[in-house]
Amino acid sequence: MKKKWIWKAMAGFFLLLVLATCVSTSVYHAKLPVVTVMTGMQSTIEHHKTTSGELYTEGETLFVRYRILPDEADRFLTPDLGKVSVKVVQSDANGNETVATETLDAGRYQSVYEDESDMLLVSAELTPPVGRPILDKSAVVTLSDGIYVPYLNVVPAYCIQEDAEGTFVWTLMERENLFGVEQYVLRTSVTVEAENDYYAAFSYMPGTQVVAATTLPLRSGDVVVVS
Repeated sequence: MKKKWIWKAMAGFFLLLVLATCVSTSVYHAKLPVVTVMTGMQSTIEHHKTTSGELYTEGETLFVRYRILPDEADRFLTPDLGKVSVKVVQSDANGNETVATETLDAGRYQSVYEDESDMLLVSAELTPPVGRPILDKSAVVTLSDGIYVPYLNVVPAYCIQEDAEGTFVWTLMERENLFGVEQYVLRTSVTVEAENDYYAAFSYMPGTQVVAATTLPLRSGDVVVVS
């Protein structure tokens, strides 16, 4: 009888221990950052060149002018392969105005060589935004050459981050602890090989898992929960 009581007490103790461990683990995980990860994929990115431009008008027609090097003419002279980003003022239903960036398509163009700058001055016609005044004369011209180059690690551009120490990604790692295997993140410095508005290729081991989103700010070595 006494032995049965001892076995029941031990069983109850271990049951309470398991329950306490489960509860403490759940509470621990609830305080951890929850991250979404993406695996670097093999893909292609189109080559492009970004340069500053200046907006001007001739009559009712809107133009942008920008400069490129003469040896870039064969690749980037045709502006219909690129986009022009301008700042516009937009109003909501209540009449509140905000500044937004809008992308315009370039049309007909002409170019002339400038002796003083040793560059080609290109002027391209734009279709102006309807009902949204342009804020100023500045513009960002992104020219593509239609050539797609393969890369080993391509991720959405927002996965690449930059601070005072340089360009980096948060990489997902694993290690063993008392409860099994836990996942954590490391700040990994990378070099961006190519990028566009949507994707970026970076130099690192192929198939690397990188953080795309997190519920809390991250520090190198932080344990995380993968959603």
